[in-house]
Amino acid sequence: MLISELSVQADHGFVDMRTDDPLRQPDALLEAQLLDVRFEALTSTASLLFDLRTAMQIDDGNTGVLLARGLREIEWSGEIRSTARTAWNVVGSDCSRSGESVVLRIGFLPSARIRIMASRFEFYVGDVAELLEQLPDYGEDDDNAIRQNLPSWDSSLQIAWSSQAEAIAL
Repeated sequence: MLISELSVQADHGFVDMRTDDPLRQPDALLEAQLLDVRFEALTSTASLLFDLRTAMQIDDGNTGVLLARGLREIEWSGEIRSTARTAWNVVGSDCSRSGESVVLRIGFLPSARIRIMASRFEFYVGDVAELLEQLPDYGEDDDNAIRQNLPSWDSSLQIAWSSQAEAIAL
């Protein structure tokens, strides 16, 4: 399945209550790298793409995808960067219930944060087969080498596990 297809297809079969589930375990995303964020206004869905090769707690796959369905709010705050590319590494994450919504907060290094409020979150972990074990070097590698060694929305993902959190079920 292509990563981009996760946001348009419902119910991929969820396995809940893992100790490394970022929807239930604070800081489970530590050292994962945020690569991209997409917002689909038509479906009120936000999608976050993570490289998990450096993640400290999640070791069942090299790629993570977080979907926020029934999106109510998304807020990004980050410092201005002087480099062409930035490795946004997770330094903290927390998911909690707030009224009829679930709120996810993620902090990054260098200094940035994202806050998402939605009626439901889904998290998928899996492998993009063509990725090397070592991440690309954003300062030394050329654009082609970097793109070939990062998951993208057009990558095929073999899902290892997934979970969900809804406002009424937390």
